[in-house]
Amino acid sequence: MSQDGFAFDVERHIYTLRGKRLWSVTERLAGLGIIKTDFYTWRAKVRGKAVHIALQHFQMGGLDWDSVRATSEALGEDIEPYVRAGVLFLRESGWKSAKIECAGFHPIYQYAGCPDCVGFWPDGQESLIDWKS
Repeated sequence: MSQDGFAFDVERHIYTLRGKRLWSVTERLAGLGIIKTDFYTWRAKVRGKAVHIALQHFQMGGLDWDSVRATSEALGEDIEPYVRAGVLFLRESGWKSAKIECAGFHPIYQYAGCPDCVGFWPDGQESLIDWKS
């Protein structure tokens, strides 16, 4: 548990603050009818995780395209186009990530999430990126 009492259980994808369970961003949006979770299949989750990991490695200077191809082969689904699109975006946009996959919470509204990337555009504007595959 962190100093402020915030914790994220990665395995169960549960956020807590001083022992109290917090809503996740996805739970809030689904509860409001803004998103549908019908397409949240195990296969989609694994594909998304693989793409996120590859893009994280790229941003940290260690993407191995042979590993991307091996992952695609193991999954039986080509993730390379998703990864290439993310890499192209990062190169052409000038985006620089300050945090990657770091859980956090809103202290007033009491929801939590794990943004894919929090960082800055070339003009210094702070924003977040949510990769989709």
